[in-house]
Amino acid sequence: MFFHRASRTAIFMAPIDHRASFLRRKPAREAFATVLGWEPERVIMAHGTWVDRDGRAFLEHAFRWLR
Repeated sequence: MFFHRASRTAIFMAPIDHRASFLRRKPAREAFATVLGWEPERVIMAHGTWVDRDGRAFLEHAFRWLR
């Protein structure tokens, strides 16, 4: 995961992050809390959706299963 502060864009390496969350859920939840703390406006998912607004809401919905 990366965060570009100037554009408030979170960038995810989706296949790696997704697989790791199934193996180590507590660290995945902690990492997700960090990402939400960034207050991303935009989200780029590798090999997936690009979101140009309401990034936090998108992530909360996409990762609701992790909570």
